[in-house]
Amino acid sequence: SLLSVRPMSSTKMGPFELEGVIGRGGMGTVYRARHEDTQEVVAIKALSETYSHDQQFRSRFESEIKALIQLDHPNIVRLISHGQEDGNLYFAMELVEGKSLFQLQKQQGPLHWREVLKLARSVATGLRHAHDRGIIHRDLKPGNLLKSDDDVYKITDFGIAKRFGTSQNTEDNVVGTLAFMSPEQAKGQPVTVRSDLFSLGIVLYTMLGGRPPFTGNSMEESLRNLTTVPAPSLSTIVSELPEEIDNLISSLIEKNPEERVPTTQVLLHRISKIENQLKSYSQAATAHGRPEESDSPKTMSSFKTSTGPVKDEGSKSSQPKTAASKNLKAGATVQGSLTKVIASSDVTASKTKVESNRGEAVEKPDYYNRVTDEERRRSLQSETSEPESRGLGVIGLSLGLLAVLGLAAFGIYSALRPMTADELYEAIVVKTERPHKVKVEIKEFVERFPDDERVEQIRRLEKVATAITYFNTKSMAFANKGESRLTTMEQEFVKTINLAKDDSVSGYSRLRAFITFHEANVDEEERAVACLNAAKGYLTKLRIDADNLVDWHQKSIASAFERAEGASIGEKVKIFEAIIELYQDTKWAKESVANASERLKLLTK
Repeated sequence: SLLSVRPMSSTKMGPFELEGVIGRGGMGTVYRARHEDTQEVVAIKALSETYSHDQQFRSRFESEIKALIQLDHPNIVRLISHGQEDGNLYFAMELVEGKSLFQLQKQQGPLHWREVLKLARSVATGLRHAHDRGIIHRDLKPGNLLKSDDDVYKITDFGIAKRFGTSQNTEDNVVGTLAFMSPEQAKGQPVTVRSDLFSLGIVLYTMLGGRPPFTGNSMEESLRNLTTVPAPSLSTIVSELPEEIDNLISSLIEKNPEERVPTTQVLLHRISKIENQLKSYSQAATAHGRPEESDSPKTMSSFKTSTGPVKDEGSKSSQPKTAASKNLKAGATVQGSLTKVIASSDVTASKTKVESNRGEAVEKPDYYNRVTDEERRRSLQSETSEPESRGLGVIGLSLGLLAVLGLAAFGIYSALRPMTADELYEAIVVKTERPHKVKVEIKEFVERFPDDERVEQIRRLEKVATAITYFNTKSMAFANKGESRLTTMEQEFVKTINLAKDDSVSGYSRLRAFITFHEANVDEEERAVACLNAAKGYLTKLRIDADNLVDWHQKSIASAFERAEGASIGEKVKIFEAIIELYQDTKWAKESVANASERLKLLTK
């Protein structure tokens, strides 16, 4: 090895006396420590001696220090100092007396929606601070979010954070935790602030529903679920969840980044709006003598994710007490390098050999550096432009700042201006199978564009959205032993729709019979009329689903024929036989089956 590292002292690191291990992760160890002079108690994260000779791991560790120097916010764990002791990199940060969300949910079960809304605001506020400084976290998950004993949520572990404009860990590399990463991140595509917002949405979903929405029995299945399978609606999992919160989380975990909430500022605006709405509902309920919702969660699902609990070894407390206590999971690829942090004070005589870019051994002295407000300011200034552009002087910097301001202004304008009819329509039709997720957009389209030729199609989706919401509400009551709160007609409606989910053909026939029967017998009672209208809306949904399914199969068949054109004779035979086997009893596929049969005969003569 080109690196010479002496064994690390077992009791001391820089000016800190180590008091015990809080936790161990993939890259190193977190200690509880005390400054020998000031008696300040901190958490120290030290790079494992195993990786101290590895330039990639050192660069990654130093990049976390560099990110933390730029961040100073109540909702982000604060960096205090950093250094190198006997060749081992470390940094000291505030010791958060509390537990990670992973630990909290494992011990207490899912959180109440009121607490989750508070969590969303706190994390979004911290993320805005990071995003404003050009830093994307890329690994938001319950294990990296702490709740302190004084009830403050804090973001931790910027070990794989990425700065805007850099190429660190992008494109061909996938880093992070699969259960909580965005689809584009899982595919190795460039990440943006919307990637962090997706991960935050998954965290909120998990804290409410008890488990992440896209996990599977294998990595391949989890990846397929993440990139192609819609998340189960939270309203079907969490009883009495306000629709506004369900819709907010759904908009955060859209698979297409362009369909998500665009920025943390927009997210915070939506959270404020929801808080005001729910406050009004609560006040109205209290005014009418109804009790407010209980703060105890209704759902107690087990929390199953790929992250594991942090081991405790020798700590005075049985629980991790720092934001950096987490396990880095195997399988995350760690590549790329960043400019090292330049230490400026308290340099000791001990030196470490590290491989340079030219393959030579260079010596780096041990050091200790207390982070000052001035260093934070200099660090922020140094990140305002890329290294190659810094020589352009004041003019180049001014132009860059103007461009940033222009983009920011355009982003604000784009976020606040009313959507056009075409934009609204596109936002709605991509949710044809789940129109209840775009009820706000549907209502806006109908109200603003009543003369648009597409309005009847949108009105039809509006009925479907209302029917789905109605079913979800009644279904939850039915599933939670609330039959006594439902009329006989409502119970029959729930059973019919559940049948349709398992057997679309039988369910469709039964639903038509349900509508025919009750249309002839329904009275003017409000609940009966609402149930009948929901049944009609759901029948429309089944028709739309059937049309979409046929369209998907037709495209698949066409694609199979295209693949057969360039395939070998043996592959052609297999493809045509598969088409015949799968669709020979399907009426709408009669022509395709005949075409496949004819081609198969020509090949097997």
